[in-house]
This record gives sequence, structure tokens and C-alpha cells, in this order.
Amino acid sequence: MTTRIVRSGRQLRASIVLTEPDRPSEAAQEIASGPEGCATLSVAAALATSMSIERTVARRGATEPSPPAAESPVAEPPSVEPPPQAESLPQPRRVVRPRMNVRGRPQPSSRPIGVQTHAGPIFGQGILPGVAAGVSFGGSLDLGLFRPGLEAAGWFPSTATSPRGGGATASLISLSGLACAHHGRLFACGLATLGEFRVAGTDLLVSRSSSSTYLAVGARAGIELPLVAPFSLGLQATAVVPLVERTLRIVDEVLWLTPPVGAELGMFWRVTIL
Repeated sequence: MTTRIVRSGRQLRASIVLTEPDRPSEAAQEIASGPEGCATLSVAAALATSMSIERTVARRGATEPSPPAAESPVAEPPSVEPPPQAESLPQPRRVVRPRMNVRGRPQPSSRPIGVQTHAGPIFGQGILPGVAAGVSFGGSLDLGLFRPGLEAAGWFPSTATSPRGGGATASLISLSGLACAHHGRLFACGLATLGEFRVAGTDLLVSRSSSSTYLAVGARAGIELPLVAPFSLGLQATAVVPLVERTLRIVDEVLWLTPPVGAELGMFWRVTIL
């Protein structure tokens, strides 16, 4: 009996050849398996060899006189099939998440304080006798919505005359403190004014001059239109309430009396320095 296991291509083949001296022919059996079934093929070949030996011994015992013996049932060799290849399990897909840059919350940067100046003509009714004109100029700090500032104003002399002849001129120089709130192009202010009220007579014979303190409070509203940076143009209206009453008189004739409320209209050009 000859048993041989050889590789044929991608398979393993096991051949078992049985040669008996009293028989001219050979008995052969061949088993094939895949490349990974070498151990299984070896076991199958060993089983087939063992069964062939048992058959040969059984045939020889039948020719010799001997008491009958019970033969074990001959089991057919199991068919050797290549073990099923294990199905490749799907590899888990790696989910690549986009990397996000986690940054801290940006700290609000402190807004720099701006400096602004403005100047322009003003016109008033109830500030001096008749319709008065003057100029104003000042500066302010830009703190965002809130803008405090100072403003100086000089009113040109205005004359009040008497039907009897003669008269008086009045002028005003003042300094005001302002507290303004801006929202877009609109703004509103509160102001307090301190100044010098000057009066002089127009009759050369009996004229005399005098001055007194001028105190007033007021409110202002306006609009500011941006031009080419850093310039802007503004229009404003102001209501003025004098705290000290002023009267112009000649002897017993009253030429002008300070009204309870005066009005101002103004235009200004503003320049942002910082």
C-alpha cells in the first residue's frame, strides 16, 4: 500500500494505491482538498488506509479455515470536502469627523475714546433783543452712545430801540456743558450755560454800559450726516430756559425783557480727530 499527498495547482491530492501479490491489478483511490485543508486531507488518507488494511485482512481470513468471526461493519469513508472559507466580515468603516478648532470666546476689545471738534453759525430768538446771530465752537469725547462736551458761543450785538429815540444793544458770551446721547444719525443733549450778558446804551449823551451773569439750562436735538471722513455736517435745534431774568430799560421804559424760553437753530461741521 502506497499513500502519497502532493500539490496540484491550488489543490492538495492524496492518492492511495493497494497492490496485492495474488492479484495482477491495483486498487487506487484519490482524495482532493483545498490548499488550507492539509490536516483534513491527512486524516482522511489515514482513515482510508486503515479501512483498506482491514478489508485486506478480512479477505485473507476468509480463505483460511478458521472459526467464523463477526465482521465489524465497514463504514464508507466520509467524503472529504474543503472546509467552507470563512466569510470575511465587513470591516467597520472609520468615521472621520472634521476637526473643529475650539477657541475661547473672544474678549471684547475696549473701544478707543474718540475726540471731536465742531463749529458753525447759530441763530436765536429770545436770547437777545430781536433775531440774534452768532457762532459756536466746541469739542466732545466720543464714548460710543454717550458724548460729553463743552461748547463756547459768542452772540453778535443786537439792538433794541425806543419810539422816543435812543436804545440799547446787548451781546452774550457763554460756555455750555453738554451731555449728548447718539443713536445712529440722531442725537439729543442736555446743557447748562454760564455766560456774561453785556448791555450798552446807544445814546451818546446818556449811554452807559453794564454786564451781568447769564445762567440758563436747555435741551437740544439734531441730526448729523456723515460726509467724507473725517468730516460730518449737522443741524440742531435748542430750547433755552434763562434762570435769571434780564430787562433792558431807559428810565421807566422797558425796551426788552428776557422771555421764559428762547430758541436756537444752528448748523455745524464736525471733525473727528481720533
